[in-house]
Amino acid sequence: VPHFSDTLPDDLDALLVVDATILKKDMLYAIDQYAMKGGGVVILMDPHLRSNQASNAVNPEPSDTINDLSDLLQAYGLLYEAAEVVGDQRFAANVMNQAQQQSSYPFWLRLPRSQFSSEHPVSADLNEVLLPEPGAFTVLPDSSFTSLITTSDRAGALGRSPFQQQTPGQLAGRLEPDGKTRVLAAVSTGPLKSAFAQAPDGVPSEDHLTRSTRAPAIFAVGDVDWIFDPFSVQQLDVSGQSVNRPLNDNWAFLANMLEFAAGDPALIGIRSRGRLDRPFTRIAALFRQAQAQFRDKETDLATRIANVEAQIAKIPEAAGVSNLEQLPDTLKTKIAEIRQQLLPLRRELRTIRLAMREDIEALRLRVIVFNLLAGPLLVLMFALIVRAVRLRWRVR
Repeated sequence: VPHFSDTLPDDLDALLVVDATILKKDMLYAIDQYAMKGGGVVILMDPHLRSNQASNAVNPEPSDTINDLSDLLQAYGLLYEAAEVVGDQRFAANVMNQAQQQSSYPFWLRLPRSQFSSEHPVSADLNEVLLPEPGAFTVLPDSSFTSLITTSDRAGALGRSPFQQQTPGQLAGRLEPDGKTRVLAAVSTGPLKSAFAQAPDGVPSEDHLTRSTRAPAIFAVGDVDWIFDPFSVQQLDVSGQSVNRPLNDNWAFLANMLEFAAGDPALIGIRSRGRLDRPFTRIAALFRQAQAQFRDKETDLATRIANVEAQIAKIPEAAGVSNLEQLPDTLKTKIAEIRQQLLPLRRELRTIRLAMREDIEALRLRVIVFNLLAGPLLVLMFALIVRAVRLRWRVR
């Protein structure tokens, strides 16, 4: 659909709306009436996009006036929580920070089968979905919407603005679980009432539908980034050809929604049967436990170090020079003293990060020792069994 269009094409099988932060009111009315005629709609909206940073300047926010897609959803019975980004400490994804160190980032949610609705065919056979920095929905009373994907009770939310300036480590330290589960994806399961009480100017009143002719499939997901390559596939070079290997069920989830919305769900039941990976769940759990134990201290030290380094970086500009080498000797001496003060902070930070990996390294060592000893022990056991069999045959 081109930007600032007024109408939809007439021959749609289903409608997919991705990151449409600004739509004309005529287009919103066209989408509404398409749904009222029973058309399936898949809506992806995001409180903080990484794939299209410009969209963060304008974010759909529900109101009593129909201005954007969140207003349509609210009229149908699904409230979009536009002001917050959702995190979940239980299902935090492991990421690499700027120092190329592994850390647990709770705002990238690696959600397993337990968080999917087993009653709806679109989500019943999914194994894992990755949603980076998603938003949430609230199912309003007497609504026909039901949840497809939910968080655990270790979830929380943080306002959108810090995600523009702060590092993942700082954001992770600010997440405070509140014991509430949140709906990340939902679908309508019954008839809907139009968001428009009457037809706009130029549309005959007899063509206006106030209620849906049947139960339309309206899907809503509180994230957009999850459908793009970095979060869904791994590109491999096989014999000189680029091959996409799925990292999770992100694409399967999108295809399932589109096929269900189009009324052709024949492949949904077989698309996500197999598990795409075999994660080291115990190592991941140990890492999350250690990070939760030391998170506050690590965040505090990292912030203090970053603040001091930022102050040092500003000194040449304040002195009117281009680099530190052009500073007077007195300022160079002062900077050297400040850097000396950073040494114990860096040492303490390294100690904390080492403690965070202590249990993981111990497990790794046990696995290595087991692997080294398992082969010779199996050979020895096999030799003893063979010898015992031979002795038995000789006795006979």
